[in-house]
Amino acid sequence: MIHIVNGDEFGERLRECPGLNGEVFVWRELYDLGPFSPDWDEQEMAARRALFLEETLGMPVDRMEMVLRYQEQRLNRLPLDARVVFWCAPHRHDQMMLTYLLSRLSDRGLQRAEWVELPGVQPPSGLTDPDLVQRFENRRPLGQRHLEQAVSAWRSYISPDPRDIEEWLKTTPSSLPDLRTVFRRHLEYFPSTSNGLNVVEELILQKIREQPLEFRELFREISLLRQEDGLSEVHLAVILNELGGISPPLIRFEGESVMILTPLGEQVLTGEQNRLRVCGIDRWLGGVHLREDSCWCRTAGGMLVRRE
Repeated sequence: MIHIVNGDEFGERLRECPGLNGEVFVWRELYDLGPFSPDWDEQEMAARRALFLEETLGMPVDRMEMVLRYQEQRLNRLPLDARVVFWCAPHRHDQMMLTYLLSRLSDRGLQRAEWVELPGVQPPSGLTDPDLVQRFENRRPLGQRHLEQAVSAWRSYISPDPRDIEEWLKTTPSSLPDLRTVFRRHLEYFPSTSNGLNVVEELILQKIREQPLEFRELFREISLLRQEDGLSEVHLAVILNELGGISPPLIRFEGESVMILTPLGEQVLTGEQNRLRVCGIDRWLGGVHLREDSCWCRTAGGMLVRRE
């Protein structure tokens, strides 16, 4: 039995649980962040992802490329008759990892897969041994229809046209019901036509306008409002660094960690200015590259339109 988990801390927690047997395979990637493309093979994806992680998070590119290549090689060596158990929460962060891994293993002809559902908010490393064992006993089988749906979902996610996700939501049955919620949340990360902010950025600016906040206070409030995201501290820090690092900035840091709105941030939040026109954008959402000269945006009704 092979347990695939997200995060070293939780991986160690599973290894220490006396009621569970098998190998623990920690998967290290952030599929809710950064670039993807249907044109990249495994090697090119590892190289491009490692470069993105270095530029965005400061992770050494050589080390990250080695990690990403190793885990792909390890995945390719899994016996096709192995019993693979995925430990994933129902939120966006974990579900995109599950979708990618199921699509990869489906291509290889995986025969037995199961899913253990983790809590969406509580850190899984804090679960007790009896709770872990109970969740394992309540695991769900993942059959051929789940694998096929993961393949089509991943293909839609890495498409350069986000309307493929909209079409997937309209036409695909709900064998993976959490993934439907995840995709709807993903589409909310596209900027609004009215002010150029995505839903999470707008929430951030609203909270900061109400009162200056430190990072952990802001993280707690946004996490409660966006439980389906599985928003990590790392992801929130990336968003804040962009809001404060674009020119001109929408937020600024006062002292060591307190964040406040700039005058432009106030104008963008109220719709007097549009972030895309004033600051531009250069960001990836799955396979979609949002740029100043070509950007997919969200209308007030939730439809995606292309802004040239």
